Amino acid sequence: MAPIDIIYVNAEEFIKKTIYELNLLKNYKWQILANHRQSLLAQLSEAQDPALGLHLAALLIFQSHTHTMLHASGKFVPHIIGYLQKQLPHEIYLLLATYQESVIKKLTPNENEEEKCANETFLLKTCQRLKRLLSHTEKDLYLNLKINSGF
Repeated sequence: MAPIDIIYVNAEEFIKKTIYELNLLKNYKWQILANHRQSLLAQLSEAQDPALGLHLAALLIFQSHTHTMLHASGKFVPHIIGYLQKQLPHEIYLLLATYQESVIKKLTPNENEEEKCANETFLLKTCQRLKRLLSHTEKDLYLNLKINSGF
């Protein structure tokens, strides 16, 4: 065998191994993303605090659109929602934005009991809508986010 043939055979074996390893890494990445999504969904289903629900919903939607995990504190939720504004259907963005406004209203002191009660009712209903939307499989989530914004 000529030296060039040996180099060719070794290069071919190296490329095959590299492609195999890259496929393993890709599958591993998807497994990590799926586990992270499941963890966020579990936390969201148990969340009672509206601010925490908004935070988790923003992280889940971000991951669904970018295929990237994001670990961010709650102070970055407005930035995440602002970033998602360009990528989400308008109705879903409005849902997140109005939910965010209601969470802020809840956290600010207010003496009007009727407003507080109405805001609490809105927060509960909207949180349930977000949980239903995000609890679908990722494929269904894409369809809901891109095609059907009706809840």
